[in-house]
Amino acid sequence: MRVSSYAVARPNYYDRNATATNLSYNDTAAPHGATTRFIVTVAAGKKLYMEVLAIAYFRATAASAAGQQQAYSASYDGVTESVLLYDSTYNNTTLAGAGPLQRVVVSSACTVYAGQSIYTVSSDGSTAGTIAFRLAGKGTTFDA
Repeated sequence: MRVSSYAVARPNYYDRNATATNLSYNDTAAPHGATTRFIVTVAAGKKLYMEVLAIAYFRATAASAAGQQQAYSASYDGVTESVLLYDSTYNNTTLAGAGPLQRVVVSSACTVYAGQSIYTVSSDGSTAGTIAFRLAGKGTTFDA
């Protein structure tokens, strides 16, 4: 009788046909309702290890009437939306020249499974003026 283990060491996720997943939206936008800036849906047989999501934005030009500015990143499994990262401000102060960003928020890592999506949305409820959005994410997609 042969005795052996059925446990087989599985390679680390980054050694399982891994590819980089880079998500980015960098633009200056006029006032707008909730708008999806990027989205990725994980394919069958894959997983996405989202290493970081970041939201940064600042008022580029003053609004006539300031409204709420917000951005968030979320995952969606077809039934439930889970907000991973959220930021909101009510600001009409512009940055002169190349000053520092007024808002920067960074998430912790998460895993997104086959069929699930991850996306980032922005909005600006002001009247006139513009907001410069810098929305980004970096992850690794690999065989499940």
